[in-house]
Amino acid sequence: MNWPSEWANREYLGMHYPTDIIAGAVIGIIIALLGNIYFFQSKSLQTITNWSLSKPQFFYPVFFIISHQITDAFQDVEHIISGVYKLFQSVPI
Repeated sequence: MNWPSEWANREYLGMHYPTDIIAGAVIGIIIALLGNIYFFQSKSLQTITNWSLSKPQFFYPVFFIISHQITDAFQDVEHIISGVYKLFQSVPI
């Protein structure tokens, strides 16, 4: 597990305050709990589970592609924000 060293490095480098990390963790935990409560009360879980058990040869590649697309989308947003930040840094005030 790499995340403890990653957030500690970001905090040490001044990229995040400790309160940013704590607030992000609390928000993430709350969203995860609410999402799990809703998800387990819905029929979606049973449908997805049945599909993964009956057709694993289709389920796992589709699941991989969806999860890859989600992470790839966030990388694109990170590059755009980084470019805009650099652009505004180069503009004299």
